[in-house]
Amino acid sequence: MRATGQAHFRSTMYLANTVSGRRSRRFRKSNVPVAELTPLAASQAVLDELVKVYFSVGREPLASVDIGQLHADLDAIIDHNAITGCPHAEPAAPGDYSIERRRFGGIRGEWLRFESGWAPHDNAPGRDPWIDDDINNIAQVGLLRHPDHEARPWLVLVHGAEMGRHRLDARIMRAEYFHNELGVNVAMPVLPRHGPRGPGTGHVRGEFPSDDFVSNIHGLTQAVWDVRQLLAWIRDQGGDTIGIYGFSLGGNVTAQIAQHEPDVDALIAGCPAVSMVDLVRSNMPPAIRRRHRELFDKAAVASEVISPLSSAAVTPHENLVVLGAAHDRLADPLNQAARLWKHWDEPEFHVLPRGHVSFMFGQTATRTIEAALRQRGVSHHR
Repeated sequence: MRATGQAHFRSTMYLANTVSGRRSRRFRKSNVPVAELTPLAASQAVLDELVKVYFSVGREPLASVDIGQLHADLDAIIDHNAITGCPHAEPAAPGDYSIERRRFGGIRGEWLRFESGWAPHDNAPGRDPWIDDDINNIAQVGLLRHPDHEARPWLVLVHGAEMGRHRLDARIMRAEYFHNELGVNVAMPVLPRHGPRGPGTGHVRGEFPSDDFVSNIHGLTQAVWDVRQLLAWIRDQGGDTIGIYGFSLGGNVTAQIAQHEPDVDALIAGCPAVSMVDLVRSNMPPAIRRRHRELFDKAAVASEVISPLSSAAVTPHENLVVLGAAHDRLADPLNQAARLWKHWDEPEFHVLPRGHVSFMFGQTATRTIEAALRQRGVSHHR
């Protein structure tokens, strides 16, 4: 298969660059701190390449969208943004919500539901499909709360793309571990058009994120709105100490929240996809990138209003943490995590010897996140 052959070639070249020290020199040239890069650790990049193959099978890049219409919609969004400015409004805590008992990932928890209530601005391109999507309009959150009535810190775990299934997410994001070891209450929001909010029960491979840049803009805007609603709900429950850890797509959402929420005690962006346009572009074949250069450039301009790099963080500098994966083949750490680190004036930053898919495997990332949360008071155990 052609895609598998390309993945094998890329993996071989990547390992060669690691052995030769070329990749280490890239980190040093960018003044990005990184541990020694070893061939064994670099082998994790192979798993990322296999995931690329999985997503490329049966998919022709940009074939699912009308290119002419996408150009027109992006032009309209650029004009629209020039008039309306930032799409993020200030959400209140949901007035009506429901909670039921639920098991996920072998864990006894609860399931919180409330109406998202978010919609694109009037006359915004692509508005109708979002406001007509009744399933997506119901925000859903997995909860792990301690049974006592003590005031406890909260940890919000924001999942990555193609996730949203809590039986897996709870394990991947180490929800039970943090719940028990830190003594915190845990909230796991489902991002728009993922999991039970996707087009069909349990469906994950939805249309956000995708190569439809208009949907990506709306999806990220709604994701930030929903998570901020959740933060308001947590504060209404008496949660006055809050940590947030977001991974990949969730790292983008978390980084955007830093632009709006000054009262977050620890905000950790893991392997953050800070530029979705660059992420899509870098994972497409070179011929596609060249052919649609104007489209990508236009999408980058249209997406500036929802970029974590568009404005300064209001979350205190000492509360910010960035995590990167040295062998990340999906969200290159120098193009994604390091850009956020520099934009935030270089807060705490760790580049771990992991790949993207394997980031939370083992204890390295878990212990790093745990230490960052403890240092910032997001722990009930002193």
